[in-house]
Amino acid sequence: KADDEKAWYALIDKASKFKLPATLRKELTHTTYYNLWRSRRDDKSADLKSFAEKIARDLSDATIPIQPPDPKLRVRYQKDGLALYNAANEKTQNKLHRILYSDVYKNFIVRQLTGDYSNGFAIAAEIDKQVPEFHALAEQYRDQQLKTELTAVATYSRRQITDLAERLRNRDLKKEADKSLSDWLKNKERQLAKNDSSGRIQLAEDYLAILEDQTSAGRLLLEADQLTPKSEEITNRLEKLGYGLNDGKWLPPKALKAQGEDSISKAMREGRVEIGMTRAQVRKTLGSPTTISRIATAGRISEIWAFGQKSSSKLVVHFSSKNPTDKSKVRSVFQLNGR
Repeated sequence: KADDEKAWYALIDKASKFKLPATLRKELTHTTYYNLWRSRRDDKSADLKSFAEKIARDLSDATIPIQPPDPKLRVRYQKDGLALYNAANEKTQNKLHRILYSDVYKNFIVRQLTGDYSNGFAIAAEIDKQVPEFHALAEQYRDQQLKTELTAVATYSRRQITDLAERLRNRDLKKEADKSLSDWLKNKERQLAKNDSSGRIQLAEDYLAILEDQTSAGRLLLEADQLTPKSEEITNRLEKLGYGLNDGKWLPPKALKAQGEDSISKAMREGRVEIGMTRAQVRKTLGSPTTISRIATAGRISEIWAFGQKSSSKLVVHFSSKNPTDKSKVRSVFQLNGR
């Protein structure tokens, strides 16, 4: 019987014991493993690794990959392996040893594949290492694992999603890589609380670092600015992206360029004090003043800020407002020379 393992192995032993011709012993050995493989190919409980090791032990060149691969020979062997083998020369017979061994070992590896292909890369690596003739199959398993991972993007950490994107790009799947990153970021955005200013700042940073998406980063920073007005951190980040204040409103780079930069924003960028600036704008431009003096006269409140040491020249900034509740603005700026 084709599946009578003990009988087939006994036949090999007898051929060796009675010292049959080497050619006949080799044919009997090949016939044994060929028939046993055909009988156990679909047996999920079969110990294929042990079986492959026996083939490697008893059939020459079984562990040597065929270079270049010979897919036509493999197809012929699968149709009628015994007839092909018995008619072949020694070189071709050794190739057939390899085809039989690689088929068994490939099946041993593939049986370890999980149903959802979550270990596709590990299985593919083992195929490429042990039976590189099946590299195309290994690539399919890698693709299948990536497809599985793409369905779970929402649950990933930043490290996991960037690792997935890198593996996609390594397989020339740039669109899929970018989409996975975009989907991950959008999911993070949906999870933001309405009043989460710091979360928006961090997500803006992620958009820049992961996708170099300045538009989405700017949008999130503007939302954060609405939640936390006059935040120095948000202001710095917006300005770094090219946003600017125009009449108290943030404008994106293109709109700012189209309208022209207002004089106060330009002065602040250049480190100058301009008439009409507020206290906050002056502090942001020059820092804290060395001295501050306040004077109330003729229904107005004046405030004098001086910048510089006594021995050096000083920059004096004069603020003026009608009453304490009004926002003081710079009325004049002048330089005093030190003595």
